Amino acid sequence: MPYTPELKELIKRVEKTRPARVERKRRGEEFTALSLEERRDILKYHPDFKEEGRTEILVGPSKGYRIAKEMVDLLHAKSRLDPDKIDSYLETVPALAALSPRESLLRRGCLTGRRGNYPTVAGILLFAKDVERFLTNDMIVVRYAGREMSDEFIREDIRGTLPEQVRRAESAVLANLRTGARISSLRREDQLESPPRAVREAIVNAVAHRDYGVHGDGIRISIFSDRMEFYSPGRLPGHVTVENIADERFSRNAVLVQVLSDMGFIERLGYGIDRMIRWMAEAGLPLPQFRETANGFLVTLYGPGEDFRSERGSARRRWSVMGLNERQMQALEYLSEHGRITNREYQELCPDVSSETIRRDLANLVERDLLLKIGDKRATYYIFKQQA
Repeated sequence: MPYTPELKELIKRVEKTRPARVERKRRGEEFTALSLEERRDILKYHPDFKEEGRTEILVGPSKGYRIAKEMVDLLHAKSRLDPDKIDSYLETVPALAALSPRESLLRRGCLTGRRGNYPTVAGILLFAKDVERFLTNDMIVVRYAGREMSDEFIREDIRGTLPEQVRRAESAVLANLRTGARISSLRREDQLESPPRAVREAIVNAVAHRDYGVHGDGIRISIFSDRMEFYSPGRLPGHVTVENIADERFSRNAVLVQVLSDMGFIERLGYGIDRMIRWMAEAGLPLPQFRETANGFLVTLYGPGEDFRSERGSARRRWSVMGLNERQMQALEYLSEHGRITNREYQELCPDVSSETIRRDLANLVERDLLLKIGDKRATYYIFKQQA
């Protein structure tokens, strides 16, 4: 089809501006970009231009343009998922090695559509660049000072994809557990107050079996002086009850469970509760308690209580031998109790020293590989490095 007279005239007008445009580019001057409406007014004279069947691009540098729907679907799907996260996952699954990334995600249920252009809810939760842009998957870890909720607590919001949330939540919980000794049968056993494997299993269970259709609620991990509570939105699925939970197998989110298993977060499909019970029993602790609430499910792991002995005294002797000053040992004791410490909290412990001295003390503890610095500027805090 030949160009219309109107389009030929526009081409001539554009050609006349070429020398001026070349000169402006040589001088490094900025060009005034045409608006979407101005571009559409020009392109509509092109013989191949079609308004129908086009969809607006909602992401990326071309946001706002209207192009063929099939291309928009492809751009949207790719923009939502992180290719690096997908590649890292596929490297761990030999069974999918012969398939393309798209075919692999289709087979696992992370993409849908005739051409696999749309990520599923599971695909976004597992591999999205920015999960919160599309879905709500809130998770918080809160450490309270005593056995009940109070105004004195440390809170951490856990964000990211589900694998990232599991890792970050596990680090946050372990950083808030006491390290010491439990007295059993006249023997001293050095350990964390709760078995790390049971902690991880409780976190994975909350993530994998949460009802993601419930809005306005999220996963809450509450750490008290005598127990930990793992709350997940959504009551028990299918025929599973609190009474038969250790014997029955039913998954609300089969795709999530399969991919998390591929990633190594789940050792044996369908046996997470059994393992949690066994690990708590092996540690000589009370068995996990399971309870349905009005809108969710709660797992409680009790600690050793008075049988647990803090190793503060032996730790102080070890720190003294390392050459730490009294201020630094105070900071480490505070960290043992509260899970983290900020510059301001350190300053409150030692009000008679300068902020520069506080900074040097903390920097020295980081250099000694005792502490790990988290965050930047006013959001900075420190945790024990071996628990990060």
